[in-house]
Amino acid sequence: MTVVPMLSGLLPDGDATCAVWEPGDDLPAAQDRGARRLLESLWLEPGGTLLVLAPTDEGVPAVARRAARHGAAVTVAADLGDASGGAPYDAVVSVRAVERISAGNPRKALAATFRRVRALTASGARFALLTATVSGSAETEPDAAALLDPETHRFRLAEVVMACGAHWEVEQADSLQSDYARTAREVLGSVRDRRRSLHDRFGPQRTERLEQAVTGWARALTDNRLTLTRLLLRRID
Repeated sequence: MTVVPMLSGLLPDGDATCAVWEPGDDLPAAQDRGARRLLESLWLEPGGTLLVLAPTDEGVPAVARRAARHGAAVTVAADLGDASGGAPYDAVVSVRAVERISAGNPRKALAATFRRVRALTASGARFALLTATVSGSAETEPDAAALLDPETHRFRLAEVVMACGAHWEVEQADSLQSDYARTAREVLGSVRDRRRSLHDRFGPQRTERLEQAVTGWARALTDNRLTLTRLLLRRID
């Protein structure tokens, strides 16, 4: 069972992965900047259609709320099977969603996911993919974020790029590693500051598990054992 939903009350905007830091920022300011830059990279016009793939138990991602204010028609779904209603989409954002692949052949399933996203999009659509990748062997590298999302398969970045196939072109690959590491440390500080209230709400065992998971997440990002990479893809057919 993931402990990510426990974080929702600790994050001012619900989505730590968007944060992009500048001097003097607090977490809400960094989150707002990250969401704005992500939306700008999609070249989404007012009235355009946006699909946001994200775990529904974590709240609505900041980029979805900002896009709606911008005048886009936004669909938020946890699975591609729930996303056909707003198709074809002008842009797609995946927040740690495409890696949630069940047992079997995850690399084959990832390629199939890219084909399914293509089928839901308009020609020239952009696809912003936030993916957690391991820096060593996918089979042997310790995954310190496993407690945050134990059902997620970790790929090497090259595997994700290869799975795009002939219909997606990589326009940008941006690790923003220092931003994600700082965000993880900020979240860890919030967990520790609110340990007593978390004990009261979730119990000591789940609170300890949460702190253990976030500590591992922050350490893995700081040590570059786990990398969060944002790929910006463009449909080229």
